[in-house]
Amino acid sequence: MTDSRSESQNVRPLRRPVKSSLDRRWPTEWFANLRTQSGVLPSIVENVSADGAKVRVGGIPIGGENVSLVLLNCSPIEARIAWRRREHIGLHFLAHQSWLVDLVLRVTETEEWVPVTVA
Repeated sequence: MTDSRSESQNVRPLRRPVKSSLDRRWPTEWFANLRTQSGVLPSIVENVSADGAKVRVGGIPIGGENVSLVLLNCSPIEARIAWRRREHIGLHFLAHQSWLVDLVLRVTETEEWVPVTVA
């Protein structure tokens, strides 16, 4: 009797293929505030794309699904919480934010950054 698992590959496809720099997640270490229903929470944006961000919020529970991400010198970005894991949350921006990727690309022109392509 053969094991059917040995015939299959243990490689999963990316959830969303990267087609351009706008589709990519870029590593960041940006201080931000997260406006929630229960107040303002200091946080760190760990990576960003035109459609969302991974944000470290510590172990503080966050109520509600709709939030605003406030970056220094920028208008608030309306978002919804897509996922939660320990001290991180994933945000899905309610509107496409291509200017964020443009900002990251301008910064990376002077530095040696390797983009994160996390599935």
